[in-house]
Amino acid sequence: MHVTVTYGNKGRAVLPLLVRFTFGDGTTQDSTYPAEVWKANPTSYTVSYTFAPKTMRRIALDPNTHLPDADRA
Repeated sequence: MHVTVTYGNKGRAVLPLLVRFTFGDGTTQDSTYPAEVWKANPTSYTVSYTFAPKTMRRIALDPNTHLPDADRA
C-alpha cells in the first residue's frame, strides 16, 4: 500500500509530529518527525509511505497526547 499524507500546522507553535499508523491486521507503527520539518513550509508537510503488503486502517496524530493542543477534536 502506498499513501501520501499532508500534515497541516494550523497554529503558531512549531512542534514535532508524532504519528501512529494502524493497519488492517491490528498492528501499529509509530513515526516521529522533529519540529524542524516545518522550516521549509510552516503550514504543511507532505510525506509518502509504502506499507506493503498491509492495508491502512487509521492515522492518528499524537496518539498518546504528549503535545499541547488547543483543540483535540
